[in-house]
Amino acid sequence: MKRRINLLVLTLFLSVGVLSQYGCGPKEVVPPVPVDTDGDGLPDSQELELGLDPNNADTDGDGVCDGDEILGCTDATASNFDPQATDNDGSCLEPLPANWNYVPTPSSALLLGQVTLDGLPASDGDWIGAFASTGTCVGLADLILFEDVAYASLSIYGDDATTTLVEGMQAGETFSLHYFDAAMGMEWVWSNGFGQTQLTGWTNTNGAPLPGYADPQFIYEFLTDPSLAQCNDPAACNFTPESTTDIN
Repeated sequence: MKRRINLLVLTLFLSVGVLSQYGCGPKEVVPPVPVDTDGDGLPDSQELELGLDPNNADTDGDGVCDGDEILGCTDATASNFDPQATDNDGSCLEPLPANWNYVPTPSSALLLGQVTLDGLPASDGDWIGAFASTGTCVGLADLILFEDVAYASLSIYGDDATTTLVEGMQAGETFSLHYFDAAMGMEWVWSNGFGQTQLTGWTNTNGAPLPGYADPQFIYEFLTDPSLAQCNDPAACNFTPESTTDIN
């Protein structure tokens, strides 16, 4: 009886081995190797999807293999110029105004907040800049969009006393905040709702948040038409339905 059981086990073992040997048993599934005819690092199927030539490693003839191309804005004058981009993807925005050009100096202070235009969050690619009362740009930064909120983290630079030029803020000087809409190529100046555009209190904090301007929840409400900054409270006697920003 034991001999018969052993023979049965041997028979089953051999039959499984034979079946596996001839492809009838379980086997590892090996994915097909993508075909890359021109050897540019992109499979032929992907090249066809992108409108590229699978038989030409450099479809556009710019000296960069298709697999190494980086899409982005290649216009050096655009506000969103990407120096790493090799192919223009049509995303270039309007260039910053010529006077939006600042010189970083050893002294600075950080302004934090949120930015809206006519009550709506600023758009990706837009900028905020600080200008001294003399008209000199003393700092600019592209706005950071997160969960439909545009945040500003703007370093405002002071003057470098070791040079003969006036590059930044001087003691007691006021400054204004400007918003640049890169899609429209237009600029607006922030006002507190009473027509006051000049801000005070700048001091060198060595890059730390500036007292009085350190609240990331504070909203700088820019308006395309400053006259629309009126009372937004329906219960108030001076309620203005057309108002987009409350002057408090």
